[in-house]
Amino acid sequence: MKVNLTDEDLSKRGNSNYFSEGVHEVLIQKAERGTTDAGKDYVEFTVIGHADEEGTARLWFSTEAGSKYALSIMAGVAVHNKQTEEEKAGVRTAFKAIDDTDKVDTKFLAKFKEMDAFYMVQQSDRTYTNAQGETKNSYDRNIYGYEPKMKAMTADQLISSGTPVSTDDVPFA
Repeated sequence: MKVNLTDEDLSKRGNSNYFSEGVHEVLIQKAERGTTDAGKDYVEFTVIGHADEEGTARLWFSTEAGSKYALSIMAGVAVHNKQTEEEKAGVRTAFKAIDDTDKVDTKFLAKFKEMDAFYMVQQSDRTYTNAQGETKNSYDRNIYGYEPKMKAMTADQLISSGTPVSTDDVPFA
């Protein structure tokens, strides 16, 4: 495959802007259906933040419970973006009528473009090993129609996070 890199292509990589851990107000850029190599269906939302941060979040259609959860999140986003109670009721009615995830097609997903949402990035309990053999923390990235609350860290998580704590202001330390 031939590639012709421009100065703009090279500068984009160095200026990548990712979301920090926390809850962010975002604008949905696109929503697309996809299927993993293992045959699991999902919808992937691409979002952008106020400081041009970019991120993605997936909602899964791999089980009935997962599909119901995904559709309820999508309905929450759509309802959040409507002004009147009548419009909100119409969205709820439309989502209740979905009896097959195949109805969540390209035309349906196009309606999410430019909608407001909340995007949460939070460290998960999962880890992975990178190419250098280092164990790294995984992060969950989720989308919501309302502002979610971050999970509180346990004492063990705080201790194992490796964040040094100054004892300069602690008497008798």
